[in-house]
Amino acid sequence: MTEYEIKESQIPKNILIILNSNFTDYALEGAEIAETISGKSYEFEIEQGKEEFKVLINSQGNLTKKKKSREEKHHKD
Repeated sequence: MTEYEIKESQIPKNILIILNSNFTDYALEGAEIAETISGKSYEFEIEQGKEEFKVLINSQGNLTKKKKSREEKHHKD
């Protein structure tokens, strides 16, 4: 598998439409392309309100999302 970061301007419009239709008012924290033998996927880290999500969309437009809570992060006191 090969992964590399991409800019928001490099995200294909059809993938961006899927992301926008499933998430509203989000901030894009990062975007990557993952290339494997089975194809290409787009991986996004987004923030929506107080929650963070890791979103995976393959080149066929199938969406998988994993919700992560900010509370899972460790903070030093």
